[in-house]
Amino acid sequence: MICRFGDFEVSPTTYELRRSGERVHVEPRVFEVLAYLLDNRERVVSKEELLERLWPGQSVSESALTRAVRDARRALGDTGTKERWIQTVHGRGYRFAGLVSGDTARPGGAGTTRDEATPDERRRGGGGPTHDLRAYQLYVQGRFTFGRYTADGIRKAVHYFEQAIAIDPGFALAHVGLARAYAELANEGVGPLLPETAFARAAEAVARALALDPELGEAHGIVALLAFSRDYDWTTAEREFRKALDLAPACADVYDHYGWLCLALERHEQAIDLFRRARELDPLAHPTDIIAALLRAGRHAEALEAAERVIEFDATIARGHSLRGWALLLTGRENEGLTSLETAVAISPESTLFRAQLGQAYALVGRSAEARKMLDALLETEKERYVSPYHLAYLYTGLGADDEAIDCLERAYAQRAPGIAVVKGSFLFGSLRAHPRFQELLRRMNVA
Repeated sequence: MICRFGDFEVSPTTYELRRSGERVHVEPRVFEVLAYLLDNRERVVSKEELLERLWPGQSVSESALTRAVRDARRALGDTGTKERWIQTVHGRGYRFAGLVSGDTARPGGAGTTRDEATPDERRRGGGGPTHDLRAYQLYVQGRFTFGRYTADGIRKAVHYFEQAIAIDPGFALAHVGLARAYAELANEGVGPLLPETAFARAAEAVARALALDPELGEAHGIVALLAFSRDYDWTTAEREFRKALDLAPACADVYDHYGWLCLALERHEQAIDLFRRARELDPLAHPTDIIAALLRAGRHAEALEAAERVIEFDATIARGHSLRGWALLLTGRENEGLTSLETAVAISPESTLFRAQLGQAYALVGRSAEARKMLDALLETEKERYVSPYHLAYLYTGLGADDEAIDCLERAYAQRAPGIAVVKGSFLFGSLRAHPRFQELLRRMNVA
């Protein structure tokens, strides 16, 4: 699905802009502006539409869009007086003015279609494309909202992927996106899905993707993700990740998910390398995972720097604030750390993950009354909807209630709750490591 015009190539799959084969660095939001204008090049796109599509549900000034368009023009060599590629239509908006390779054969198209994709393009990570422009746009929106890692963002991603599939049931990548969103949904504790239900839907979606394209690397990456996060089958997971990378070596998601398997097995440096590669391929979709890896590796100062960059890029990414909070706490800056964790909760108040980690932090700095209040609130929430026992374990661990914490971890294991698969290397459960019941849990998970 590569768009070519002049000396340029734009790959929506890998979020790359190249000129004469050389990569041109652009910020992720700038790339999104360019990609959206390319996708809609048969018409003028209004400023209001761009703002809604690229900053959904956010209050963003028009000046932010103006800057993004300006930077996109600079990347393409346009100037204020020379608008070869991106033209301003005064009073209406913007349009992409260049001729894209293949436009004469398929006017208004969105890059390479399923019929046009070559085997080599599919192996580079461009498998599972769609004929339908609107389906592709919905798929991109789903990836964007998922990447915010908020409860609302993940729910929206499910909605966008389902809409894309409704338009084009043969769009294999949309099925992969849906599987990934379901695999993550239960982890945020927003209900009403239990982990077993969410995982079952993820498995069903990825099975449909593979039925459409058995050689789709992205789909094999999800099979690997489910193998270790649901089944604790580390051998199958590693084999499927390697197959996925062979089929789709430019797919950032595969590198990212493989990184989490490495974290689960405490292969920290390998995980960091994989997360860095994922970020190189897709800076927009995986902004925070390397921060978690750096924290687990004990590289707290580097983790803090990485978190600061994420927040500077987009201050509405809740996980960025949460991980920044732990980096600050681990470097002795307690008040700032708590403020960051509180910000994560404010951004995504439905997420029991961020609430539980904030409560654990309160306990660790001696504010036990506030931690117990947070625990009581989550136990009340549990009466109304699903709350992952893995999240409750954070609070009990912080309060020094080791047996209660391990009770929760054992429940999480029985439920296949997301998160438990990577418990071994988590610094947040470091105080439990020597406990015999914790070691027995690791043996049951085949990671002792």
